[in-house]
Amino acid sequence: MRREPMDPEGARGRLSEALALATELGVLPEVARCRQSLVRLHHRLGDRAAAAEHLGAAVALFRQLGATFWAQRAEAEVSESR
Repeated sequence: MRREPMDPEGARGRLSEALALATELGVLPEVARCRQSLVRLHHRLGDRAAAAEHLGAAVALFRQLGATFWAQRAEAEVSESR
């Protein structure tokens, strides 16, 4: 399998676009998943403040949606990668 080099700015841009579209359309589960993906990206890049901001928003939204499994999973992913 061929792996392309990581393009953090490209990934950030595409995830931001996806987040904006999901927000505009009101697709809340997708909003939370986009934020969860942004947590992973920012964490990988060492931007702890941005990761924490997106994590808080993702977890709050997952909980609001009654998706406690996904809220716990998002929190666990960050904890495991520290």
